Amino acid sequence: MQKFTYHCHTSFKGVFDGRDTIEDMIYAAENKGFDTIGISNHCICHPALAKMPYMHSQNFSDLNQLIDIHKQCFEEIDKASANHKIKVLKGLEVDFFPQKSGAKVLKK
Repeated sequence: MQKFTYHCHTSFKGVFDGRDTIEDMIYAAENKGFDTIGISNHCICHPALAKMPYMHSQNFSDLNQLIDIHKQCFEEIDKASANHKIKVLKGLEVDFFPQKSGAKVLKK
């Protein structure tokens, strides 16, 4: 049986697309007998996103804002993981836009 998952999204501050809080996710993984959980919220940033009317809260057009929210999230993960025995990893699910403008990718 697999006793880990490395791809979990949280609902941190209502920004990311997960359903549960960091604490709830760690608790659930621990109760399922997992050895490790990896929390890897989306890391999406492109200047063209500011012009999109349907932009999700996890999509950023400002790199500094993106970095700030992920720093806060990582601090919360560290804080929550201190209360649990399982190993908690931090990561990012990064989107890459190869075009200079990103517009071709974003219109699809």
